[in-house]
Amino acid sequence: PGFVDTLWQVKRALEKEFDYPQEARNLRRMCDNIRGKFARISFPEPYDEAHPRLPQTLRDQGRCLVTKRVLVMDYAPGCSISSIGSQLCEEYARSKGQTAHELKNEIKRKMHDPEFVKETMHREPSKATLMAYRMFLVGRNTLRNGTAAAYNWTFGWLGAAIPYEWSTIPPNGPALMQLLYDVHAFQILEEGAFNADPHAGNIILDGDSGMVSLIDYGQLFDIPEEKRIAFAKLMVAIDKEDRQGVVEAYSEFGNKVIHPPSGEQNPEWLVYAANQLYFGGTKGVTYCLDILGFKTFAEILGPEIVKQFDIQFYDPHFFMIYRCLFCLRGVADNFGLGGLNQASLLRPACERYLQSKGILT
Repeated sequence: PGFVDTLWQVKRALEKEFDYPQEARNLRRMCDNIRGKFARISFPEPYDEAHPRLPQTLRDQGRCLVTKRVLVMDYAPGCSISSIGSQLCEEYARSKGQTAHELKNEIKRKMHDPEFVKETMHREPSKATLMAYRMFLVGRNTLRNGTAAAYNWTFGWLGAAIPYEWSTIPPNGPALMQLLYDVHAFQILEEGAFNADPHAGNIILDGDSGMVSLIDYGQLFDIPEEKRIAFAKLMVAIDKEDRQGVVEAYSEFGNKVIHPPSGEQNPEWLVYAANQLYFGGTKGVTYCLDILGFKTFAEILGPEIVKQFDIQFYDPHFFMIYRCLFCLRGVADNFGLGGLNQASLLRPACERYLQSKGILT
């Protein structure tokens, strides 16, 4: 029953996916209010009445290329993060003599192994490591294919040519994720409206220019100021490991959870553990596993968690923010960064927002 209001909100959000005129208005809002604030972020501009390249014949007729059945927008160059992640997965699988499907099944099996889980959570590349790896791949591609080209255009005319092989150059995941969290923090806190569905297929990266295009804004979700303040307080408290602050901010949303064995509502230890699990990255997950006595993710996702955590009410705004950040964490998974600390990435923006409201000095 605690999810009834939230599920109705999700239902309304999903219905918006098919309202093209509303999605065009959402995109126009992002273009007008956010696009110019981040040099590497772009939103495809809808071909509405305000588009500078809308054909004059349509403009003269009071028409545009946004209707109930059609939404035309600018082309977003590049590849989706999901496509890039699939390419990287396939290349890694081939290096191990496996298919991508076999590799994924192997990882799923290993997620039941506590030692593998512990090792995986602490294995994340830094910005510097990824930059060095990217430079190595660029150099290897240049050397390998430059040699092949030199042969193919000389001796290759006399016999079989050497095939060209190009490795996918992974984006600098940590830098890209910081940018994405900065943009979505601005949407939530400053604009008061955010995309609740920023999954990896809705983020387009142009490898040549480094430009990131954010698409599919059918599920733009408005959030009132008091909920923004509660969210900012929550992220700061989680990153500061302030247990009381976490409970207070969590309760400001109106969220209510029960610990079934004791019957206690919003017990500090449980609320703190749950929010560390959601937003605290590897350290938070480790803390939650330890305090609940779990050893693997499978227990967190299984029926065991219900014995410890009974949701009485979840504020729809909190849930939609959680969904947004859950999608972003899924984007990070494509770069092997599933354990990133979301609260830490969001804290600077949250502190600036609280300072602007006179709440934090």
